[in-house]
Parts: sequence; structure tokens; C-alpha cells
Amino acid sequence: MESFSLRTTLRLEDWQAYLAAAGARMATARPDTPKITRIASAALWLALVAVVVAMLSFKPPLIRLEGLLLLVATLAAIVWLQRTLQKRASTPLEDGSFLGAIEVDFEPRGFHSRRAASTTFSRWALVKDITETPEHVFLWIDACTAYVLPARGMPDGMTSSAAATRLREFVAGAATLPLEAAIPATPGEVPVAGPLSGEQQTAPARAPVRPSVMQELSALLRLHVWRVVDAGRLYGRDISIILLAVLTFVLWAGLDRLDYEGDVEVMWYSISEIGVLVLAVLLSGWVLSRLSRPHVELRRALLLVLGYLPVFVLGVWLAMFLPKAGAIVFILMVIVAADFYLGAGMKSITGKTQQFAVTSVLTLTVALFYLSTKVYFSPGIWYEQEPDAKQAAETRRENEQIVFEQSARINADIASLAPREAGRPNIFFLGFAGYEGQKVFAEEIGLAAKQIGVRYGSTHRSLLLVNDHRDSLKYPLASGPSLRHALNALGQRMNAEEDILFLALSSHGSEDGAVSVSSELGYWRDLDATELAVMLHESGIRWRVIVVSACYAGSFIEPLRNDNTIILTAAAADRTSFGCSDDNDLTYFGEAFYRDALPKAASLRAAFDAARAAILERETHEGMTPSNPQAYFGAEIEKKLAAIESTRTN
Repeated sequence: MESFSLRTTLRLEDWQAYLAAAGARMATARPDTPKITRIASAALWLALVAVVVAMLSFKPPLIRLEGLLLLVATLAAIVWLQRTLQKRASTPLEDGSFLGAIEVDFEPRGFHSRRAASTTFSRWALVKDITETPEHVFLWIDACTAYVLPARGMPDGMTSSAAATRLREFVAGAATLPLEAAIPATPGEVPVAGPLSGEQQTAPARAPVRPSVMQELSALLRLHVWRVVDAGRLYGRDISIILLAVLTFVLWAGLDRLDYEGDVEVMWYSISEIGVLVLAVLLSGWVLSRLSRPHVELRRALLLVLGYLPVFVLGVWLAMFLPKAGAIVFILMVIVAADFYLGAGMKSITGKTQQFAVTSVLTLTVALFYLSTKVYFSPGIWYEQEPDAKQAAETRRENEQIVFEQSARINADIASLAPREAGRPNIFFLGFAGYEGQKVFAEEIGLAAKQIGVRYGSTHRSLLLVNDHRDSLKYPLASGPSLRHALNALGQRMNAEEDILFLALSSHGSEDGAVSVSSELGYWRDLDATELAVMLHESGIRWRVIVVSACYAGSFIEPLRNDNTIILTAAAADRTSFGCSDDNDLTYFGEAFYRDALPKAASLRAAFDAARAAILERETHEGMTPSNPQAYFGAEIEKKLAAIESTRTN
């Protein structure tokens, strides 16, 4: 076997060729990787896909497709940016171990490599595999570490394929050479693989030195500004992991305490939910450890996860004080920062940012965080102490007095209404906002009173019964007894043969056909259609228009329908309506009917038809199951309203 030599200068394109060859080997270079790891990785991704599909299949979807696509696009942009920065950061230096002149002499015993600052001899036993392309030959001395031999530096007439064949002959023949034929290493020294170029150096054998706790914490702080640190400073000492866990818990407990103004006590029964969070942290560390190539020790991965956890806790807490859109943007910024932090940490340990492992951990975190918002999961540490018995009794007495005074307050409000105008039908408006916990219902009833007043002249003949957490005492309370008393009092004030009552109800609705009624001053029975029908009959009010803005409101039609009644509902009896959130000023029905359609429609029927079409278009666009608003128009009252409408327009 004839010896030969290579003389060339390694350039940037040789480095890029090496990266491409190493990337092609990544999937097959470690055939001994346990199958369970590959199966677990695939199972994790399949589970995430299944969760997303399940969210999209709910009616309405737990996650909107637009939001999912935005999240995927954001993660793709993060991955692309990380890869670009990694590629730029890993470009070899002009005075480093790769770029520059190289001479390699190949002979049966092994090969000599000479660089500007090093000279080494390697036995052929070091070579694990040999591959070639038309421009290069690669001597693989590890799974993805190789000598890069450009074909342009080979002897005249020798192609990369011929050179690879000759080198394979050297490797095969080296097994027959006596051990003495090789040049031994210097006593007391061990061979050390160089950087990706495959340079072999020597270094004294010594045991790794564990960093101090302060050195580990200092290294983690540098990672937060995306600085690569010495891998030896990220050992993962037990005391460091414990300190970070304690710091996170103390920070969380302190921030949680700021959410309460009064005295608090420890909520011991939430320990099980805190345990779920601990498992989530351990799972994140395990995923980061197992999906990295090569695998990172679990203690190191857990150290990295815990090193960022205080920032994540603080970020989530701050996001609670922002509007919904601002909170989403802020959380995305926290996630992007986590991506850079974990990438810097993994590069410090493995030499690569391990983007697949990092992205998997962040995706898992986002999925778990989103799921926690869709189930009853509240791992709080504190709860406010109950007021003492004396204070509680005093509060009950005050609330009972307020409730007792509601009849007198309703009477006073009705007495202050403008007198009816003789000789023509008068419109009276009665609004009922039953659910105190969200302002949207009070806002909707306020708009309804305004719009009906402008259209039909009921501005000074309007009575509102409202439960509103912003001001519980601004209007008389909305309850079953209050509504019965108000209807009876209005019935005595109205002309039963001529006047029309416009009754608007807005609240949550239940599948059993009732609208929710609640207030901090007490909790009352919900109001259903049968009870409302009895109240209207008792009041003697003959002509009425009833609008029910609630889920499943269609169930009100059948018990209330007659020729003297118009009934408009925001949803069918088996459908939910949308928009009943404290973030909104109006429900979808309130916007479409009261705000947009009613002011410019020629009739009440035209207003309802326009609102129904607008709601269907909006719900279809947003991927929701249509609420299917329903209406019943009694023949006699529709004629009566038509006459009033013609007078109004003339």
C-alpha cells in the first residue's frame, strides 16, 4: 500500500461541506440509541398534535385556528432566527483549528497531520468510517467528528473516490500491523479529540472539578443575556438545584400574596396542585435532556430549566395586569427570551443550541399553560381569611336591609317616570341585567334603554333593574321578586289597552331554559320562561315586546307566545350565544341588534333579520357553532307596532 500526502488550505466552503455531511449522519450515527427514546419522542409530538386537534374539535373551539397558526409561525420564526444566529456564531475563526494550511501524510501505520500550531500522529484504529463526495473525503473519528480532506489537495490525478479507496485499504491493513508499529502516546497523557476538524491533541488526565454554587448561579445569570459559558460551570449541583427551586417558590409566594389586600392564610389543600407544577418542571427537564444530541445529563437540564423559572413566574404575574392582547404579546416575549436562554445553555454544554429539544420544551410549556386556563387549576398559596363572625353578621344585616328596601326604591323610580301621553300608545321600557360578575350585561341593558328610548320615545319611561359588580347600588337590584314588583307597578301605571312594554333581559343562560340571577348582596333563583309568563299575566300588561339576550334563550318563546307578544332571542333553545365576557362592552347579539341594526331598520322585524344575518356571518368567520337567534312575531302586536313606526317616520 503506497503512501501519499495531502497539501491544501482549508476554506469556509470546506467547513460548510463538513456541516452538511455531519447533518446527514445525525440520524444514523448512533444506531445504539434506545428505541424507547425515539418512541417517547414520537409519542410526545403525537400527543401534542392530538391535544391541538381536540381543542379545534370543541364547539366552540378551545383554540382558534388563527391563533394556532400565529403560534406556529412565531415558533418557526424563532427557530429560523436561532439557526441563523447559530450558523453565524459557529463559523470557524481565521486563527482557529480549522481554517488555514494543512498537511497530511497517509501511510500504513497511520497518518501525520501538521498545522501551523500542532503536529499529531493518529493510528488508523481512530477512524470509525470513511465517506466521500466528489469534492471531499471525510475520516470520521466519532459519530459526527471528522477530518476534512478536500480533493483539490490530493496528488495529481487522484480523485476523492480513489483516495477514499486507498484510505480504506490502510484501515483494513492496520489490523495486521504489530502494536509496536504505532507511535505511542507520551506517558501520563491521554489523547483528546479536537474540534470538528478532528485534530487530536494531548492533555494531562485529570478528574473534572465541580463548580461552586456561586459559580453555577453566576453562569446562569450570563445565560440570561445569551452569553455562552464554560460547560464546567453548569454541572447541576444538588444544592444549586434546591436553591433555585426555593427561590422560585419564595418569589411565587410573594407575588401571589400581593394579589390580596387583607389578612391571608396558607391554602394547604392546594399542595396537590403545586405537586402538578413540580411534575411539569421535572417533565420539562427530562424532555430537554432526552431530546438533545448528545443527551445532556438530567441534572444539567433541570438546572437550566430552574434557572429560568423565576423569570417565567415573574413574567406570567406581570402579564396579569395587561390587557388581553398586551398579555399575549408579553408572554410571547418571555417565551422568546426562554428560547435564547436555553439555546445558550445547551450550546455551552453540547456545543450546539439543540433547537429541536429547546423548541419541544417551549411547546410543551405553552400547551400545559394553555390547558391550565381551560380547566379548574388554581395552584394558589394563599387565601383571604373569612371576616370574623361579628363583621359577617353586620354585613348580612346591611345586605338584608338593602334587599328589603328594593320595593320602595322601585316604587320611587316608577313614580319619577314621565306621565303617559293621552290619545296614543305609549312605550314603557323595563331592563333586567341579571348577572353581576360581568359588566357586559349591564352595559347592554343601558344601550337597549337608550336605543328603544330614541326610537319609540320611552327615554323618560324607562326602569332598569341591574346587578353590576362595579356599583351594586346604582340601580334597583335585578331579582325575581324585584321583577315581579316592577311589572305589577308598571301594569298599574300603563294603559292596558294601548300601551306597550318593551322588556329586555340580558344575562348568562343555562340549558334548562333559565337566565342567571346573582349579586354580591345575595343569590336568588334563576328566572325561567314559565315564571316570567306568570309575572306578566299577574301584571295585566297586555302588549309586550320581550328580548332575551342569553345562551339557550330560544326556550322562552313557547311559554310566552301569543298574538299580543313579540319575542326575540339571542340563541336557539339548544345553542349558546357569544360575547358574554367582561372584556366586552356588548354581547354579539347586543352589538348586532341594539347597536347596529335597530337605529336604522325600518321595523323591528327588519332589525332582527339584519342582526341575525350579521351574527351568522361573524360566527362563521370565527369558526363557532351558529347561535341561531330565534323570533316570534304576534300578528296583532306587529300591526300595532307598524302603525307606531309609520307615525314615527311621518
